[in-house]
Amino acid sequence: MKESKINEVAYLHFSFRKPANTDYIIMACVLTGDLECKRIVTKEVVTEKAGNINQHDLAIKSYINALRFLYKHQKVLKDNNVGNILLVTKNSSLYKWITETSNNKAQEKAVSSLSRHYKYGNKKGIYLGVGIMKPQLKDYAKKYCVEKLSCNHDQLEEELKNYSKNKVYAMDLHPSNMIPITSIINSGVESSGATEV
Repeated sequence: MKESKINEVAYLHFSFRKPANTDYIIMACVLTGDLECKRIVTKEVVTEKAGNINQHDLAIKSYINALRFLYKHQKVLKDNNVGNILLVTKNSSLYKWITETSNNKAQEKAVSSLSRHYKYGNKKGIYLGVGIMKPQLKDYAKKYCVEKLSCNHDQLEEELKNYSKNKVYAMDLHPSNMIPITSIINSGVESSGATEV
C-alpha cells in the first residue's frame, strides 16, 4: 500500500498580551485552516510569569510558546496529513528577528539561541515544514489572550501571590522548551507571502 503524502498546510496564529499592573503574560496559539482565522481547528491559551521584561522579550516569549505548541502537537498534525505550518503574526519586528532580516543582530541572536536545541534531527526537533507569513495587518490571535481562556491562569495567580512583588523575573525559557523552525516548506507557498525560517 502506498503511503499518502503529508502535504496539507495549516496556519498557526500567535500573539500575547501583558495586562497592565500584572506580573504575567497571556499567550495564545490558534491553529486554523485559513489565513483569516475563520476555520479554527484548535487553540491554546497559557499564562506565564513575565515580571518586568520588555515588549521585545515578551514577543520572543510568545514565539517560543508557538514553537512549543507545534512541538507538542506535531504528531497529531502529521497523523492528519498536515505537513506544513505557516506561522502568522502582526509583529513586524519579531518577523525580522525570526527571518534574520533586521538591523538588531542582538535580538536575532537571542531568537536563534533560544531555539538552537530543537533543530530538525535533534531529539525534540520539529519535523514538519514550517514557515512564517509576512507580518499581517490584523492580529487574529490577540482576542484570545484573556484570563478566562487561559488553561493555567488560576494556578499561576496563586503562585504569583506567594512571590515577592519586588523581585524581577527572568524569562523562563529553559532550553527544553525551545524549538527552532528549520524545516523547509513546500514550493508553492513562498509566493503567498511566506518565508522559510
